[in-house]
Amino acid sequence: MPKTFSIRDDCLVWESAMAASHYELDNLTVFVDNNKLQTDGFTADIMSPNPVAEKWKAFAFVGETVKGKGVASLEERVDSHSLSKPLTEAETERLLGEVEGR
Repeated sequence: MPKTFSIRDDCLVWESAMAASHYELDNLTVFVDNNKLQTDGFTADIMSPNPVAEKWKAFAFVGETVKGKGVASLEERVDSHSLSKPLTEAETERLLGEVEGR
């Protein structure tokens, strides 16, 4: 399995996207949890990230939207929206399999 890096701080996400584009990295998968919430309320009321896929395409990523609802490997995980615990290797493999199969 290739090395996996998790980027969580918002500013680092965009800096990392720029770096990946600049260095022509071509074996990356990015999951964005666009759950319409941020720290102090709904994104629609504060600062919407939409359109998310188009923003990633601007950095030369292939942007695809996949509904997370119904992805069992995420829904079964009580802390799936928590930043406190990364996915295990087995959970990551299962998640990728489910998403790629859609």
